[in-house]
Amino acid sequence: MRLSSSLPFALATALIVVACGEDEPVDDDGSSSSSGTGGTINDGKLRPAGNGNTITEDQACSVMQSAFEARQMALGCSLTVQLCPGFVRGLQVDAMCRAYDEGSVQGCVDYYDGAASCAELDPKQCVPAIFPETDTCT
Repeated sequence: MRLSSSLPFALATALIVVACGEDEPVDDDGSSSSSGTGGTINDGKLRPAGNGNTITEDQACSVMQSAFEARQMALGCSLTVQLCPGFVRGLQVDAMCRAYDEGSVQGCVDYYDGAASCAELDPKQCVPAIFPETDTCT
C-alpha cells in the first residue's frame, strides 16, 4: 500500500524536473538542436547544430538572406525568394518573432556558401534552430 501512495508524488516530481529544464533551440517539430546533431527530423533538410547563443529574427533573416543573395549572384542564379522576415519564417512552424540560434544560422550561411550550382542553392533546404519560448517582436 505504501508504494502505491508514493507513485503520484514520484510522477509529479519527475514532471516538474522535466518542465524546468533549460531553454534549448528546437527544430520545427519541437526536437532539440543543441545536442550537436542538428535535430532529429529526417526530411532531407539540413538542420545545423546550434551554439546556444540567441539572435533576433531580424538579425537571423538579414544574415541568411544576404548570404543567400550573395551566393546566388556569384553563381549567376535567378531565384525568387521571400523578403525578410518571410525568408526565415517560412522555414519553421511557429517561428514568428522567435529568437534564432546564432550557430545554427551560421550553419545555413555556410550551406549557402558551399552551393556549387544554382540547382544546389535552395533557401528551403536549411532550417536554423529557434528558441520557441521567445518573442523578439515586442
